Amino acid sequence: MDRFLSHYAAVCVLALFLGIQYKIGVVLRPFDALVGLGGLFLIGRASVRGRIDRLRKPTVYYFFVVTYTYRCVNALFLSGTGIAIKEVLQLIEFLLLAHLIAVSTLTSEYRRLFFRTLLIGSGLLALGAVAWHISNGYYAGYKQLGDTKFAFSLFALLTLGSFLRGESRYTGLVLLGALVLTVLSGERKGWVAILGGGGLMYFVHHGRSIRRLFSIILRPRVFLGGAAVIAAVAAVGLQFEYVSRQFETVGDVYVLLSNFDLRMDLSAFETSGSNLARLYILLFTVRTALIHPWFGVGTGRWHDALADMTYSGKAQYMAGAHSEYQRFTVENGLTGLGLYVLTWVEAVRDAIRRYHRTASRNETRRLEIAGLSLFGALINLFLGGGALNILFMALAVGLLVGLENETDRKEQLTTASLDSE
Repeated sequence: MDRFLSHYAAVCVLALFLGIQYKIGVVLRPFDALVGLGGLFLIGRASVRGRIDRLRKPTVYYFFVVTYTYRCVNALFLSGTGIAIKEVLQLIEFLLLAHLIAVSTLTSEYRRLFFRTLLIGSGLLALGAVAWHISNGYYAGYKQLGDTKFAFSLFALLTLGSFLRGESRYTGLVLLGALVLTVLSGERKGWVAILGGGGLMYFVHHGRSIRRLFSIILRPRVFLGGAAVIAAVAAVGLQFEYVSRQFETVGDVYVLLSNFDLRMDLSAFETSGSNLARLYILLFTVRTALIHPWFGVGTGRWHDALADMTYSGKAQYMAGAHSEYQRFTVENGLTGLGLYVLTWVEAVRDAIRRYHRTASRNETRRLEIAGLSLFGALINLFLGGGALNILFMALAVGLLVGLENETDRKEQLTTASLDSE
């Protein structure tokens, strides 16, 4: 049962990247059905074992619960009973997912199975998206399959962990291919997330020392090899007009932000619609925060607040949140934003601490947990208003709860105490 749950929990996570949903009065996804069945599997597991797992909870778990409970309470007072019930159900669903992940990763063996399924599954999703696009004549800009586009950077991040541990001589080639596909996807938020999460993994893997890190990077083999890989990835990406444009508009973002003013006129800027949308939403976020600073306009009332703001002729740029941090600020005020940021900070801090408090022979996949924590925090800077936002946090929280209750560590402590006697 435990081995099965390790694979199953990973499949639940991957299901949300498919972006499939059905509207039958309410929105339902295969993910919802899988998580519900996962709850039944946990009940079956408890009945076989004769007891329910009592898991110790790290601090990040309570931050997670408080943050989204606050959204529920905020909805009850500011938005209405219907939205409050919807938020409560979503919180229960993702707490169940976090618990399922935790139970599925209580040992290094099961954690390895979980990440192996996640790695293979994200790779298959990425290759499937590529095949679909190529068959339709697109060789870059893999965005037509919705949420599947985020599988590219996730696959690259997980492959990086295998590469750093030197698990196979071919891992480097797989990593290079994953990075090329991530660049060709044209998904800038994926680029930022893999740079941040992957950079953190590289940093903690080499001892969290800036001096040591530079000494490793400046070794001729590492420096020249890394430069060659970056040049190759960039060269491949720049062969396609769409990707080149994505690189160029990154500079546009800097220009727009460096001239930021609450009264600014955006009509003079020549940049992509995506960049304009992000800046209009940023203006909307700041203005709304000034009007409703502490508790926001109410959970789920983003579009209502947006309709109250008049942006003449700019409706095409004002569809929704471009950042989960913006959504918390507008809907839940600085109180909600503070809780959300604290949860991510604690997740990253806890993941790094647990990685370095473990003997190297038992660090199984802890490196990926550190990377995933910062990966989720960064990708949510540019992604807002979807179930993937809370998925990234629930994934990190579930893995950290699993580490808190790791049975391998208990066995090691018991053996050490017996040896001392």
